Amino acid sequence: MRPVLYVTFDGILQPLGYSQVARIVCGLSLRGIPYRLVSLERPVDLADDDLVRSVRGRLSEASVEWTAIPYDVSGTTKAVSYTHLRAHETVLD
Repeated sequence: MRPVLYVTFDGILQPLGYSQVARIVCGLSLRGIPYRLVSLERPVDLADDDLVRSVRGRLSEASVEWTAIPYDVSGTTKAVSYTHLRAHETVLD
């Protein structure tokens, strides 16, 4: 069975993103629905090695493949466009 692709623009390294996205995806994956999760993450969150390792471990235990994409938090049109382009490129890989 091919995995379900879930792309979220809410960082799962944030508590709200984790509870609304990753927790649900893990539960479904443990019930036999494979997932590939792509999330946009704040660079400051990705720099927290312990947090990333913890979340990656929980996702891995549930057999969820996770790709985290850092995004430019400036909010400029150019930054947002670039982030969306990177997300689409990742999904198409």
